[in-house]
Amino acid sequence: MDTLLLFGVLCGILMSVSASGSEYNLTCYDCLYLSKRVYYMDDCQGDVTMHDDLLQPCKKRDTFCKIEKTTNHGITVRFERSCAETCKEECRWKDMVSMNLICTKCCQHNACNV
Repeated sequence: MDTLLLFGVLCGILMSVSASGSEYNLTCYDCLYLSKRVYYMDDCQGDVTMHDDLLQPCKKRDTFCKIEKTTNHGITVRFERSCAETCKEECRWKDMVSMNLICTKCCQHNACNV
């Protein structure tokens, strides 16, 4: 009987170790919009909560969900939602020649990059 009890305890410990060692931790919306010279609203820029297929598990090292939007003279030319290992909330000019402004928003809980 003691052997059976010990086996049960060990199985419980192993199950809790494998569950806590999960490869994924955070879930974020993951999509990319690239402008093709014609502006239109796509699923990535719109209400992503309507698209469960865009919600993806992140790698364990990814502790942020982020949104990165690139505009050129006020027109969105690139829009991305993703998981990220690091994230700095800011707006910065890519360079003064292209006049692309890149703005990044960061958050750290499930499905927060809406």
